[in-house]
Amino acid sequence: MEKGLFILLRLGVGNSLIEKEDCRIFKSYTVSQWQNLISMSFKQGVGGAVFDGFLKILNSDSISLEAKELKKLKLQWGTNCIALEERNEEQISRMKELGNIWAESGCRMLLMKGQANALYYPNPLHRAVGDIDCFLFEDFDKGNKVAASFGAKVDTSWYKHSKISFKGEMFENHQFFITTRGGRRSRRLNQTLCELVDESSSFDNYPDSNVLLPPVMFNALFLTSHGFAHFLSEGMRLKQVVDWAMFLKYEQHNINWTELYNLCDEFKYTRYLHAMNDIAVRYLGVEVTNKNVVIESPYSEKIKDSVLYDDDYVFSSGEGGWTNRLHLIRNMIKYRWKYHEIYQENMLKQFYYYITGFLFHTEG
Repeated sequence: MEKGLFILLRLGVGNSLIEKEDCRIFKSYTVSQWQNLISMSFKQGVGGAVFDGFLKILNSDSISLEAKELKKLKLQWGTNCIALEERNEEQISRMKELGNIWAESGCRMLLMKGQANALYYPNPLHRAVGDIDCFLFEDFDKGNKVAASFGAKVDTSWYKHSKISFKGEMFENHQFFITTRGGRRSRRLNQTLCELVDESSSFDNYPDSNVLLPPVMFNALFLTSHGFAHFLSEGMRLKQVVDWAMFLKYEQHNINWTELYNLCDEFKYTRYLHAMNDIAVRYLGVEVTNKNVVIESPYSEKIKDSVLYDDDYVFSSGEGGWTNRLHLIRNMIKYRWKYHEIYQENMLKQFYYYITGFLFHTEG
């Protein structure tokens, strides 16, 4: 199942061609196996992209299902993707609307991950939908008040970001880019991300909107830190790996790799970054021509298996509050190899930061 998933994913995101893939494996797939692949792809947040790959082999001799079964499979999968497209279109519309409201009030909205990452996909509407993460520079409080004045429900109970429910869409308005209760290193990381934004004299805009897109070097460090945080304790999906792979594909020559590796050494992301690049090349078909990029890692297989099979997500579990906090702690203990082998950090030290940060509010 895993091999077929990656073949269709490479085809779906435009990183491979049918003639380069061993599509004969699909000849033996039963209806049940196809259903399992569909389920796995959506669970991993890549159902739309995998469907695009499926469409590319549909008219080849790679599928041995009866015509009736194949039609039913295509209809089911396609219906799910149509719903995904409609959901994305709705979110983009709301994002542009609130972005325009903020712009008219003098607030600049910087979009992070999510729909910004989707622009690197051949079909942006086939990337799985999440919340809208944004940063309003010096206007965090003002942005909350402006949104509230236009009927949004604003929750400011969490220090890292407010939650803004605007016409059914959830926005996370970030005061801090990352969780800063992890000691001095986490606060230094947040400051570095702020500097990478401040040093950018100009921004590209999300198409037909006042929404700003993140600069490349900011994105390189932010996607790395955000993905690593999920991998370390919250649970990571293949969607986030594909996001990095597509970013790497298109921005590899625009990234200052010496600077990025120096930053990753400082924040202890280097082993993770090497593994992400390795997975992008080996499993997702990204062609890396920049000789400054390290694309081999002894940890990539283990990390890939963790992404696909750990199935231990925290914040999408339907739980909340203390249940989520206890889940995070359980994950720290259960997957402590991630701290020792990848983060090269003592898990108990991180546990100490987690507890003291919660008790004494050390984010400032």
